[in-house]
Amino acid sequence: MRRLLLALAMVASTVVASTSASAGGVRVERDVVLQQLFERYGDAGENDRWTGSDSAITIPLPDGRVLWTGGDTFLGTVNEDHSRASQGFIHNCYVIQERNGSLGRTLYTPDLGGGPKSYIETEDKDNASWFWLGDGFIEGGKLRQMMIRVSGQGYAVVASEIATFSLPGLQLEKVEPSPGLYAPGRSGGPVDYGEAVVQEKDWTYIYGIEGLSARDPFTKFLHVARARTGHVMEGGWGYWDGATWSDIAANSAQLTDGVGNEMSVVKTKHGYRAISMRASLGSEVLMFTAKKPQGPWSAGKVIYTAPEYNAQTVTYNAKEHPEHHGDSWISVSYNVNASSTNTGGLYSDVRNYRPRFLRVYVSPDL
Repeated sequence: MRRLLLALAMVASTVVASTSASAGGVRVERDVVLQQLFERYGDAGENDRWTGSDSAITIPLPDGRVLWTGGDTFLGTVNEDHSRASQGFIHNCYVIQERNGSLGRTLYTPDLGGGPKSYIETEDKDNASWFWLGDGFIEGGKLRQMMIRVSGQGYAVVASEIATFSLPGLQLEKVEPSPGLYAPGRSGGPVDYGEAVVQEKDWTYIYGIEGLSARDPFTKFLHVARARTGHVMEGGWGYWDGATWSDIAANSAQLTDGVGNEMSVVKTKHGYRAISMRASLGSEVLMFTAKKPQGPWSAGKVIYTAPEYNAQTVTYNAKEHPEHHGDSWISVSYNVNASSTNTGGLYSDVRNYRPRFLRVYVSPDL
């Protein structure tokens, strides 16, 4: 449900059913293996685990495990008819994928009275604010988790912060303001840095999303900053201004539009690839390519049209998972959520709030 409530309300009366499965001449198949992995995990009937969420960013750990992030997350048990038998509700979690590929623990703060809590909690009480997770990376033997602080008053994003975890135990050590400014973009909307991170030998590239807020909540723009690899927390970030790297965050250039609140950017053999849903909500999964991390980026090519975008459910936040690529295809997911006219669907069928997984037959080296 991440940053979705306003958009859901605005789109409720205009959702159109779509049954197209692919577009742009790209072959796409449902990834039955990953889909069944999460379906079995969520349906297993154990109170202490994930039963549904959005987000689904993957963060590889040095020991071969993979963290799957959960945004707004339901915990609990599931009935045989896929309705929710019991539930706790939190704003962030991790699901650990073990080295053998199985899904292990769901990481959240256990119920010590008052219900379960998010794995990374703010100091605010009474749900006054919470963290939604972005991408993460390894620095100095620690996990750095990019995230935004969201106010419970109007769901406004008020800060960009970074949590540091020890490894391999994933114990939270500290939460600090991000050195990258949560600064207004050129069109007036703030830029949320940390939705995608690409780590290279010399530089770490941190991608941000600029939204136009109340003026136009559907139009989003991609931005990029960089910091010396191994020194991200020390500050001194540079922002691509369209011609060079500037130390002034407000100079950051809009690289391309048509992106969503969450997306992915990965380095490939021949350049860089970004996967995103078009805008905040929509049925079209787009692929962008570039030779350099700052672009110029190609126009978004439609590679898939999600059939779940209809009057009952909406789709958003597509992204790539390099840890699960095959030799001839890339692994992509997107989020599904009950529409604002079908909020009961979150409880009547847990599958209305779980990611969907695809195998997109383009070369991982593209």
